[in-house]
Amino acid sequence: MTDTMIPLDAPEWQGMATDRARAIAEGEEAMAVQRGGLGRIFKIGFAFEQWQLEAMDRSHSQNPVGKRYNDAYAALARPAPELTKVNKTDRNQYIWCWQYHETVAAWWSTVAQNQRDRWNHPDAVKRHYLAAHGGDKEPRPVDPNEPVKETLREANVRLQERVDTLERQARSADNVSEGRDWDWKDTPKDIAAAWFKINPTKVVQIAAEVMRLSKSTTQKPRRRQSQPKTERAWDR
Repeated sequence: MTDTMIPLDAPEWQGMATDRARAIAEGEEAMAVQRGGLGRIFKIGFAFEQWQLEAMDRSHSQNPVGKRYNDAYAALARPAPELTKVNKTDRNQYIWCWQYHETVAAWWSTVAQNQRDRWNHPDAVKRHYLAAHGGDKEPRPVDPNEPVKETLREANVRLQERVDTLERQARSADNVSEGRDWDWKDTPKDIAAAWFKINPTKVVQIAAEVMRLSKSTTQKPRRRQSQPKTERAWDR
């Protein structure tokens, strides 16, 4: 376990097991960071699960319901303000993702990267997982010998990403064959540096010509027209 920036000796957490308090503190710190990543969702879900268990222990409850449980849960809240802001529905989604983290993680490995970047909330993870598995409410245990299935949409996205990667590699190969290591997606500074390595003298001449063209196409400001002089009394 790593040290946390949140003190584990908060008055509300007196008597709590150190590992449990650390789990909640780590979840609080994870929530303070911009949300994203399945690992972070699992960590926050584990924190909420431990929080529930602590409240159940203190209220002598068999289930996370009832006034005594709610009072005990609320009493643990002050040291974790970021976790406290999460509503009950989202909290349950975090816990669901953690409880089935092994199965969810196995499916997640088949999801395209751009989809992972968008599905950074436990509700999205759960919803897309269930959609990919026929709407089953509870994941089945992971069978290491069973190939992981993917939806047609997931397969299309994965294949499109592969095509995009191959196209980028092909463009890079064309650049190398033409004696350059840049493409038009690079910054002007990077392109200039690549050109300079090939032929410094010609690059300087090109830069001078570009400056000349820039000046010739820049619209010059109009001169202000002189105002007609006002006839003065002594000029009459």
